[in-house]
Amino acid sequence: MVTTGVLGAASLGLIAYTLYLIIWPLRWRLLLVWAVVEALFFVCVFLPRYERLSKQPQPHEPPGHDAMRCWRRFLRYATEVPGGMDHVAYSSGWFRGADPSQLKRGNLEEFVAYGFWYRSLQQMRDAGLGDVPGQMVDQLQAAWGCSLEPGYNTDVSFLGHLWEPLNASWRPLAFYLLTEGAGHGGRALLRRWGFRRHHHSGLAYFTLGLDKQHRQPAVPDRGSSSFTACLSIN
Repeated sequence: MVTTGVLGAASLGLIAYTLYLIIWPLRWRLLLVWAVVEALFFVCVFLPRYERLSKQPQPHEPPGHDAMRCWRRFLRYATEVPGGMDHVAYSSGWFRGADPSQLKRGNLEEFVAYGFWYRSLQQMRDAGLGDVPGQMVDQLQAAWGCSLEPGYNTDVSFLGHLWEPLNASWRPLAFYLLTEGAGHGGRALLRRWGFRRHHHSGLAYFTLGLDKQHRQPAVPDRGSSSFTACLSIN
């Protein structure tokens, strides 16, 4: 075992030294080539993909979306959650840390139109739904037990992720090569150590030794919870 390890280390050292002898005299040319490759990656890959992912098709609401059904569920949560919903933290979080006292009815109407209808107030009016955001705000005030001043505060804005450019920054190609290499190397080590890779709902995970075990049917006893029983039935 020791001899094998020494031979492996010596082989790696010899390979590294050989690569050094080949690459070192060409280091400046290779750096220039890599700089060109990075520039091409930024212009030809990152920028087009960033622009494509930042675009939002119109309309962009999910197929079969029912805005009022989602709204009723939200109101039920706002009124039935144990201890009451912290509407101050909720409002401040969505409005970029603004003091809830700065919010006016118009700000909240604009927010619910975006959050539940995927539309601006003007689009709501064009669709004949101009009075709906105001009704929703009335219901929300009743659920929260608060009252907002009429008007609109132009100094505050909400987190409109779907209407804003993608919040992403450029990373060099070398970063992606290193992370992908680390991922492939890690998966190769897991397979070498006996792990097996599985897929479920688009996710991958590894297990060790589970394939040798015989699965027993789950039979809930009298002390099992209803949740365990449901898992057994499904």
